Amino acid sequence: MRFGSRLSYIELEDFIFSWKEKVEGHFLKNIYHFEGKWLFKFNKESFLFDGQTIWNGSFHERENKNLHSICIKLRKEIGDKKLLGIHLLKNDRIVCLEFDSYYLLLECYAKGNLLLLEKETREIIILTRIYENYRHHQIYPFFSFRDFPSDFQVKKYSYLSTKKEVLEKEDGEFSSILEGSLFLWEESRKKPEKKKNKKRSVEENIKNQEKKWELKIKTVEDDIIDLSQNIEIDYKEIGKKYKEKKIFQKKLEKTKEIKLTIPKVVEKDSKLKKEKDEIEEKWYHKFYWWRTKNNFLVLGGKNATDNEYLVKTYLGDNDYYFHTEDFGSGSFILLTDGRNPEEIDLYDTAEGVFSLSSSWNITKEGKVFYVLGNQVSKTPPTGMSITKGSFMIYGKKEYIPIHQTILGYGLWEGKELMLAPYRIIQRLDGPKIKILPKPNVKKMKGKVISNFLKKKLDIDIKNIPFLFSKPCILF
Repeated sequence: MRFGSRLSYIELEDFIFSWKEKVEGHFLKNIYHFEGKWLFKFNKESFLFDGQTIWNGSFHERENKNLHSICIKLRKEIGDKKLLGIHLLKNDRIVCLEFDSYYLLLECYAKGNLLLLEKETREIIILTRIYENYRHHQIYPFFSFRDFPSDFQVKKYSYLSTKKEVLEKEDGEFSSILEGSLFLWEESRKKPEKKKNKKRSVEENIKNQEKKWELKIKTVEDDIIDLSQNIEIDYKEIGKKYKEKKIFQKKLEKTKEIKLTIPKVVEKDSKLKKEKDEIEEKWYHKFYWWRTKNNFLVLGGKNATDNEYLVKTYLGDNDYYFHTEDFGSGSFILLTDGRNPEEIDLYDTAEGVFSLSSSWNITKEGKVFYVLGNQVSKTPPTGMSITKGSFMIYGKKEYIPIHQTILGYGLWEGKELMLAPYRIIQRLDGPKIKILPKPNVKKMKGKVISNFLKKKLDIDIKNIPFLFSKPCILF
């Protein structure tokens, strides 16, 4: 949802379901109108209708001196009346507020409309916009309400600052669309700070030019990713995007060349930066490794020897063992250190396990199972044998469905080079590398990845024991 656009039917479902427990059974205290927006105020909650969208919020400016005529009529009929229910019309973007004798409809489409109907006859008593079929004293067409199932779950949402909108996201910071709507509404109410007319220096102008070309490159890269994720890949369009990217990269390089010609002002106490950042070496760097959202360490084997060593040496009874549903995966363990991982930690682990399996450039979807450490054994049933790096799993397995294979490189705490699912890398500070599968390719030149790491992350990779080498596209 964002300003100037309408809520989708799915967003309206979340909105109405979340509002039910907050306003049903409460009295409508008052109705206000200001700058084309209607405010409906209850005991502790209030929401607005702007003709297109419903917002969770309020405003302080009210036209008390010259009250809107419809405001007066609505206050007379439904003011201080108990709200019996708030509904969404089935398969339509219309919200219905049910009172003892009236229905108040908020049509969230076209130019928007607000209608008050007599409950028994559905005769139109009040409306803000008159159409051929919508006039005073006419009968409103029959409608039915959307029934919410008992297992209906409200989705999480997140704020996308680049587009200034709130979108559905699995691990979003808002637990419901109400929180996201309130945040967006409050953001819109903030008065913009007055910009001071200040002349920019040459350095600032060049810096802005750098940001401009970097943003254009990032936009083109995102377009390439979207195109490559389609079922039918349009290689011609991808080729055009790569040409655009090269043009922007050349302009960025020219800007950087100009930047080098400008004399730099160096403070007396400033320290000279090293040519390349030094990467710390840890004992677990020889395996696959990454850290989840809540800082759980995940370790994975690259071969049968690694699998045997990791499970026998580090897997405790209360740790978690991960493996893909099919063959072609290493053994991965999530070390708990006595803590309980959350669902996001398990998903962070499962996505990496699937991406680092043989499914990398074959399919984007599959399943990963996990069990507790005490369910893993090297002892097979009588009469059976198991190969090196394989294990017996006893008891129930829990499965996690995976729908994408995107990896990335970033610097954990600025010191450790971490290969992990890109959703994890996005949480890190500093430069990042996105890695997408490259289908129908058997080999990948090792220097391509190492050179890309040096250039993008500006690090020395001499002492790094392992670099990702599967066929991929780098951004």
